[in-house]
Amino acid sequence: MRKPSPKQWEKAERLAQDVRLDSTTPDRIQATVKGDSGVYRVDWTRDGWDCDCQYRDYKPGNTCSHIAAVWLAIETAGGCDRNE
Repeated sequence: MRKPSPKQWEKAERLAQDVRLDSTTPDRIQATVKGDSGVYRVDWTRDGWDCDCQYRDYKPGNTCSHIAAVWLAIETAGGCDRNE
């Protein structure tokens, strides 16, 4: 998966304030992100990250700002490194 662009990181920093971590386990993270156009579901499993936004439909393999926002929320809590 590609890293977010600088513009996406800017948006992610704003969106990270509205991230709700619904479930976190060593094998799975489920979160809800309030975006500009709606509420999005972000999931992580050992297979990788997924988001139900349209950006991911049009650009598979890219990282959307919603996924980056969850990274930031977890990073702020001390649980991950955005460079991983």
